[in-house]
Amino acid sequence: IENITKLFPVYMDIFSNQQFVQDLEDVSTQFIKDCIVYFTDKRGKDYQAIKHFVAKEFVEWGFMKDKEVVETFKSKRKKKDE
Repeated sequence: IENITKLFPVYMDIFSNQQFVQDLEDVSTQFIKDCIVYFTDKRGKDYQAIKHFVAKEFVEWGFMKDKEVVETFKSKRKKKDE
C-alpha cells in the first residue's frame, strides 16, 4: 500500500483537478472503512498499521483532520445489561 500511496501527492499536483482529488479521497476513505471492518482486533498488527498510516498520510494529504482520524478509530462503548 505504501508504494502506491507515495504517488498520490504527485498525481494530485500533476492533475490539479478537484474532481480527481475528491474521487481519490472517496475511494481511499472507503477502502480504509472496509479494512476497519475486516480487521476487527484493535490490538492487532494490521489494524495498528492501518491506524498509523491513516493518521499520518490522510492528514498530510488533507483527506481528514486529526479529530476525524480519532473519531474514525474510536471504540464504541458497549452497553451493560443490568
